Amino acid sequence: MIQDTSLEAFKSVIPHLGECQWQIYRHMRLNRHRDFTNKQLAYELGKPINTVTPRVLELRDMGFVVFSKFVVQVNGRRARAWKVNME
Repeated sequence: MIQDTSLEAFKSVIPHLGECQWQIYRHMRLNRHRDFTNKQLAYELGKPINTVTPRVLELRDMGFVVFSKFVVQVNGRRARAWKVNME
């Protein structure tokens, strides 16, 4: 359950984000207990990876998304995972 102050902060972000940025941020915020690679976000949102990657970078630049950890993908390669900045 989201606390009132968190909900207010969540709603205050809406006017500052484009549609794709908002979809990514919302998905990450609603699943804030998880970390996401760009590939995971693209798959879960049904969007091309080349649409998701720049939007995640923009969200990082705005301070809404931060680095979480490195994960090893199925193909054995390392990838960065991101999470919502809850500060």
